Amino acid sequence: NNHSWYSYNLKEIEGIEKIVKKIVNTNGPLNGFVHCAGISGMRPLKMTNYIFLQDMMLINFYSFVEICRCICKKGNYQKGMSIVGMSSVAGIKGFKGQIAYSATKAAMDGAIRSMSKELADKKIRINSIVACMIKTNMYEGYKNKTGKDLDDVRFSIYSLGIGEPLDIANAITYLLSDCSRIITGTGWAIDSGATT
Repeated sequence: NNHSWYSYNLKEIEGIEKIVKKIVNTNGPLNGFVHCAGISGMRPLKMTNYIFLQDMMLINFYSFVEICRCICKKGNYQKGMSIVGMSSVAGIKGFKGQIAYSATKAAMDGAIRSMSKELADKKIRINSIVACMIKTNMYEGYKNKTGKDLDDVRFSIYSLGIGEPLDIANAITYLLSDCSRIITGTGWAIDSGATT
């Protein structure tokens, strides 16, 4: 089994380095990391204030960069480590009410492109999954808030339908594996054709 789990509030950015040290000291240097934590609040521009933006950025972007900074320090990673961030088509395409969410995902993808250049010297790869809507709790929350489901025109951009969690898990598995050893700095669209 050899599994460990750690509960942590990613809004507490200043404590991330401490929890990373604890994980590495207990389990040894990391060979992979997936940032799959995120929030997706919906607000129109008139309600998108600084506090709302800050909360979204803390979880979806700032914590990601801080974790990457910490795990990429000497002694914390194994050569060939792969990092994967969960991004979204919202970082490329605009949707009403998703100003903050879209901004956090675009920020992640932009940071990954630059980080890939720095981390290549350490033989660390970093990429993102640019995901379409997936049948998760976030999708259920969207349906409950908007009253829209798969029959709505909003979903017509998904040529092959809404994705399943396994579709994303398979892509992450590939990016973590040595099969993707020369892939870095990319945002891989697993999006049912949404960004075409």
